[in-house]
Amino acid sequence: AEATKDYDPREAVIVIKSEDITSEITLVQGQVDNCTLVTTSQDFDAKGGEAVVTVKTNIEWTVTVPEDAASWVHAVDTKAYGEQSRKFTVDPFYEIGDTTRTAVLKVVAGDESATYTITQTGLTFELVSSSAALDEKGGSVTIEVNTDAQIEWSLDIPEDAQSWIHLGEKVGNTVNVTV
Repeated sequence: AEATKDYDPREAVIVIKSEDITSEITLVQGQVDNCTLVTTSQDFDAKGGEAVVTVKTNIEWTVTVPEDAASWVHAVDTKAYGEQSRKFTVDPFYEIGDTTRTAVLKVVAGDESATYTITQTGLTFELVSSSAALDEKGGSVTIEVNTDAQIEWSLDIPEDAQSWIHLGEKVGNTVNVTV
């Protein structure tokens, strides 16, 4: 038989005939072992979620979470007929600012290995404008915050300014201040 490039075994039945006797021989040629990642990465926002590492394979395979990510990426034990995927949960990441964390999972099948990258961004919290100027007549200023919905925030007026700066009602990500 010639070498195969197929990922599945191939089979042929050879029939041997003589005048009165017929015999069959089944030849099976093994497959080429292969394990290919369907996707190589997944991104998450601060809420986290479920990552699914999926492969096309005909051999046993494993996925390993690196030690530095084991506190926030967790394997979920699942069993399903014919399923070739491993599930992981990604914990929430409630760090504020321009923060990102990354886990590079190692997928091993036979002598081959590949990586699957999980990237998660933290929460956004920033003032749309950090200053306002009013003339001597006073007036009102709207303070707006750009943030993820999960962040509770408040506005504190310094004690020595509480007699002349007054908070209005907070609505969504804005609050009015009257001077």
